[in-house]
Order: sequence, then structure tokens, then C-alpha cells
Amino acid sequence: MKNVMKSFGAMIVVSVLIWSCGKDDGPTPPKNTAPTIKAQEFTVDEDIADTEIIGTVQANDPERDAIEFSIKTNDNNLFEITKAGDLSLATGKALDFETAAQHVITVQVGDGDKTATATVTIKVGDVDESLAADPGSFITTWRTTVANEEIVIATDNSLIYDYAIDWGDGTEENIASGTSPTHIYASAGTYTVAIKGVFPRINMIIEDGYALKLMSIEQWGSNSWESMNGAFGYCANMVYNATDVPDLSKVTDMSNMFYESATFNGEIGNWNTSIATHMEGVFFGATAFNGDIGNWDVSNVTTMSTMFYGATSFDQPLGDWDVSNVTTMFSMFRDAAAFNQNLGGWDLSSITSLSNMFDNSGLDALNYSNILKGWGGQGNVFIPDGITLGAAGVKFCNDADTTYFHDTVLVIQNGWTINDEGSVACQ
Repeated sequence: MKNVMKSFGAMIVVSVLIWSCGKDDGPTPPKNTAPTIKAQEFTVDEDIADTEIIGTVQANDPERDAIEFSIKTNDNNLFEITKAGDLSLATGKALDFETAAQHVITVQVGDGDKTATATVTIKVGDVDESLAADPGSFITTWRTTVANEEIVIATDNSLIYDYAIDWGDGTEENIASGTSPTHIYASAGTYTVAIKGVFPRINMIIEDGYALKLMSIEQWGSNSWESMNGAFGYCANMVYNATDVPDLSKVTDMSNMFYESATFNGEIGNWNTSIATHMEGVFFGATAFNGDIGNWDVSNVTTMSTMFYGATSFDQPLGDWDVSNVTTMFSMFRDAAAFNQNLGGWDLSSITSLSNMFDNSGLDALNYSNILKGWGGQGNVFIPDGITLGAAGVKFCNDADTTYFHDTVLVIQNGWTINDEGSVACQ
């Protein structure tokens, strides 16, 4: 009995000890481990802006705790990183491949308790910084056929120039003069010439011999033009490869712009011509040109004489043009052998001259008749008096309406002289 009591007492002591330990010692908290991050690499072009993301640094936390990034070791304070890991250039900073082809920084990531670091390498891509690769440059190509041949880019000495020019053979110059720049090429070949800066006018019509060496317009760039008078006159070998548009916001004079530019046939219908006032001779002798320019804003133009004279391929609709301010259209479509469009809706209220306008053009009797009826039907108040209309080689339909507007309204009532080939039966 005595032994039983001893055993029972021992059990009570053990139970008390176990209960006491369970009450004082809680569960062991899980051990926190640092986030994991590995070395990473990004490649960007040297012209990346400080507003662009170079890349997002990656890291993980074993306990899935929230993590934040920071730069522990920078490189000349070039970079910054968001708490979420987006790496970018610091405000106002820039990369330069020629200075450093790569940068190495140390990025730290933390979970509020522990941190980890890793190197991040930023490789810098080289960007062609030549004028010929600059989207803001005015770019043309020129061809020489013998060694030591000279080219001249005609300019306007009355205007202010200040530009850089890359002649395409390793020679670059800065020019602050309106004197026409010249260059001699040691070897015959085709050269890309790029110009950037203040270059308000090219005027090749005054250098007709050198104009033949201009082979193409490749890019207009951001140059602000002040005049296009004679710009590419006599550039008979020049083709058009540009996909951008020229800045014509200051250009009022486009006279003779493509005068005798026999191979020119550019897509130029999206040009802004809204302030142009002079368009005489723009496509004179441009025998290949047949671009759709029906959407040009010509509402301020006053002169269109010889505009398509000898443009033998041109046959595009121009019926929607607002020509209400145009005064002279003499020889406008003279010898434009393909042109056969209805212009009967044109407002001729400001016209003073239509001499030789349609001489030897491609107008058939139907479209010529539509023109006569359209112009004659505008009413005597809007029809100018005493106009001479030239349409040599062109006949009109002998129906009653056309004959009435031709003979009675225009000739008798408004005193026009119409030089055409008379009437013909039309079906």
C-alpha cells in the first residue's frame, strides 16, 4: 500500500510539471528567410528616354511577404528604381554607347526584415547618330560620273541659313551662309546627302546643269521651308522616295517647284498647301507626274498659269478644288495630253485669263461640254466678262444645252472669245 501511494505521488508530480511547461512555452514561430534575387541583365538603345522603363527587376520571397526594391550601388547616379522593381534612367540622365557600353549596379530587395542583393547589368546598344540616319534630316541622293566631279546645291542668299551637312563620303560641314554649298567627290558614284538645321530653300532651277545630278528625294525631315519656288526645277533624273511630308506651313510660293522634272511622280496628295498663293508652273514639263492631288487646299492660290503645261501623263480629278481666288489660268493644261476631267464646278469669279488653257489637252467633247455648261450655268453675275478661253484641238458636243452656254451665255452675253475646234455630234 505504501508503494502504491509513492507511485501515485510521482504521477502527480510529473503531471504538474507537464502542465506547467505547456502553460509557459508557446509554439515556436516560423523562421523568416531573406528574399531571393539573381543577377539580371537588360539591353537598351542609347537613346532611351528617362521616362521609359529599362526593365523590371525580378525577385521572390519564400514566405510570400511583400518586397520592395532599392538601388544599393548606383553608377554615377544614372539609374533609379521603383519599389515595385521598375528600373529607369534618373531624371535628366542619358546613356551614351561611346562613353560606356554597359553599366553594372547593385539592387537590393527587402521584405521588411531581411534583405538580399544582386548585380543588374544594363547593356547599351549603339544608335547610328549620323545625319543620314536622323529622321529630322532633309535627305537627297546625288550621282557623279567621273572622279573629282563637283555638285552644287542651289540656295537663296537673301535668306538665313545655319545647318549641318553630311556629304555622304565622310565629309561633314557646318554652314551659316546663304551661299550655295558645293562639294567635290573624289570618286564617281551615288552619294546620300543629309542636311539638318535652318535650310529654308533649295533652288535648283538656277543651276540647271547640276540639277541633273540630283537623283532622288529620300526624306523631308523636320526642316521648315520658306519657299519652294524653283526648288527642283530641271531635276530631270529625280525620283521621289520620301514617305514623310515637307513642312510647308510658311510656304506661299510653289511656282515651278517641279519644272521639267521629267521623272518625278511622287505621292504628294497629303501635303499642306493651305497658305500657298502661287502655283504657276508647278508641274510644267513633269511628264511622268500623275499624282492624286485632288485634296490639296488651293483656296488661297491666285495664279495657276502653266501649272500642268506639258505634264503629259497627268489625269487626276481636280473638280473639288476651290479656285475662287485664282486670277490667271493661261496655258494651265496646255499640252497635257492625258488630262480629261470635268472642271465644270470651278468658281471662275476672279478669273482674268484663260488663254490657251486647254490647248492640245486630252479633253474629250463630253468633258469639255460639261466644263462649258458648268461655267456658263453659274450666272452672268459670277461669270467674268471679256475672257479668252483657249481650247485648240478640242471640240464640244453639238447638243442644244452645250451650244447655248458656249455661243449665247459665254460668247454673246459675257463677251468671251473661245478658241476651240467647234462642235461634234456626241452620243
